[in-house]
Amino acid sequence: MRKKILFIVGSVNQTSQMHQISAELAEEYDCWFSQYYADSKLINWAVRKGWLDYTVLGGKFREGSEAYLRQRNLNLDYQARLNQYDLIVTCSDLIVPDAVRATKSIWVQEGMIDEVTWLSKLVKALGLPRYFSIGTSLNGSSNLCDIYCAASEGYKSFFIEMGTDASKIMVTGMPNFDNVRQFLINDFPIAIM
Repeated sequence: MRKKILFIVGSVNQTSQMHQISAELAEEYDCWFSQYYADSKLINWAVRKGWLDYTVLGGKFREGSEAYLRQRNLNLDYQARLNQYDLIVTCSDLIVPDAVRATKSIWVQEGMIDEVTWLSKLVKALGLPRYFSIGTSLNGSSNLCDIYCAASEGYKSFFIEMGTDASKIMVTGMPNFDNVRQFLINDFPIAIM
């Protein structure tokens, strides 16, 4: 029986990136996908009410990502309810569900991180949940995942400064933006040589 990996996705960009990563592993592992979620009854109540539709927890983000996954006939397991996983790969650590904490986990940087604000600093100083920072400025700073995949050496330094253990961070780049060759054939009206 093949080992199972859960990819927790968010926006369509995060979803397509996780899909690319899973495609490299699909021959050896059983890959599944879940939209980003929380264990908190309060947060899940707010998601059901539609109050968090502007986040990757619901609304157009969830609809777009799940449509992407269904169109490609990928395995869905929302909130990791169908399987036990050997590894979980997540797009964010602003909320870290119990399944992620109990399983070997990898955090993958999707893109840029929001600027650190006075609110981010206050949330961090008071030990409040990272999502109270209202944005992604504290993404990658929980130190709860086993491995952190950073886009660059600069981001690695940033995550260390924000509290993630340097020994956990690997500079891997980002599939959606580092493959420049994929952009060579395009409909941009000016040819650049």
